[in-house]
Amino acid sequence: MLSELKQGRVFAGRVTAGKDAVQAISDFARSKGIRFAKVSGIGAFEKVKLGYFDGSKYHYKSFDEPIEVASMEGNISIKEDDIYAHLHINIADKDFNSYAGHLFESEVFCLEFFITEYTGHEYVRAVGHEIPLAVWGDTI
Repeated sequence: MLSELKQGRVFAGRVTAGKDAVQAISDFARSKGIRFAKVSGIGAFEKVKLGYFDGSKYHYKSFDEPIEVASMEGNISIKEDDIYAHLHINIADKDFNSYAGHLFESEVFCLEFFITEYTGHEYVRAVGHEIPLAVWGDTI
């Protein structure tokens, strides 16, 4: 079953330098009672760890150098009874090489973000659907 949603509150802000982006956005959402939202952002990291899922396991790539965040997209929903920010990013290094993947860890240099909250249905991530990841149950 799919649900029609209503747009709720919209937030814009910046993650404090030195913080982890996923943790900071999850904490912010928790503090505001945001249970379902779209997230976007741009900025830069001092270091970052990305992941790529090959259908059965994650592979990781870490950058321990300043890196540009060309785009960050994701969502906030519920996972294991807690608010969870699921973020993917596209980054570029000093040579303009681009990399993309699931954001696992980061140290923020500057990260500006928007969070658009949606109401009308609560999405909960769970393992046990047709793929081995914690995903929403609703499909088309």
